[in-house]
Amino acid sequence: RKESSAASDVYKRQMLITRGWGRPVAVVAGALLAIAVAALHPLPAVSAILLVVILTLGTGTAGSRWYVFPLFSTFIVLSLLLLEDSGTPAHWFVERVGMTLVGVALALAAAAIVPRVARRVRR
Repeated sequence: RKESSAASDVYKRQMLITRGWGRPVAVVAGALLAIAVAALHPLPAVSAILLVVILTLGTGTAGSRWYVFPLFSTFIVLSLLLLEDSGTPAHWFVERVGMTLVGVALALAAAAIVPRVARRVRR
């Protein structure tokens, strides 16, 4: 029983690290893709079709263990923001990627601290 618990802990830690890297990579990829498409200044109809295609592809990955959905959601969010010209592409890129990195750092810090605190509380 102890061995299976230890193996489960190792697996959980590995998944946390994988997701810790996967999310920012997916967000950066989605942001770069959205900015590249916005730079082409597509017609509104083309943008709409592209957004529906991306939404459809993203929906197929939503339940995946791999953190790829943020690529699709980032593309959709930034594309919609860039359609409005409510800010520069660089502004939205830095905001989306920066906030994602802050969130990942907080999640990893919590994942490192909570088990230690829980062990102390159980004693």
